[in-house]
Amino acid sequence: MNILQTVKESLQWTSLSSIFSVLISALRLGILAHYLSSEVFGLLAILDVFIRLGQSISDWGMSAAVIQHAQLNRTQLSTIWWTNIATGFTLGFLLYVIAPYVSNYYTVNLTEYILGISALFFIQSFGLLPVSLLRKNLLYKEVEQWQIFF
Repeated sequence: MNILQTVKESLQWTSLSSIFSVLISALRLGILAHYLSSEVFGLLAILDVFIRLGQSISDWGMSAAVIQHAQLNRTQLSTIWWTNIATGFTLGFLLYVIAPYVSNYYTVNLTEYILGISALFFIQSFGLLPVSLLRKNLLYKEVEQWQIFF
């Protein structure tokens, strides 16, 4: 397959994934707004702030570095892998530590929910490097299918 065909296919899959993601998000938001009380919906909004902040911090630009670097040896890949794992663990631990303070600030018990989110950052860190390598090799179909279905 030539590079033009690969780019075209990658663009199609990325566009499809983006459209699907927006539609699912809008549908999910509508369903949640309809069935949840305003208090619970507000709690979800607060938790969403922590999720998005953690996701933006967890990568530290490593994915972009993997994609842009022409050749990465095994040692460099291992270092990136373990750095991502350590970052995910650290973010999860920090969120665990601040959970009671956040709950007190909002005067609602968010601790158990925040603790659940803290585990997500650690779990997510395992997939950052493999997804970056797939993107580097222009295998967007596999990345986008994974994001759509999981």
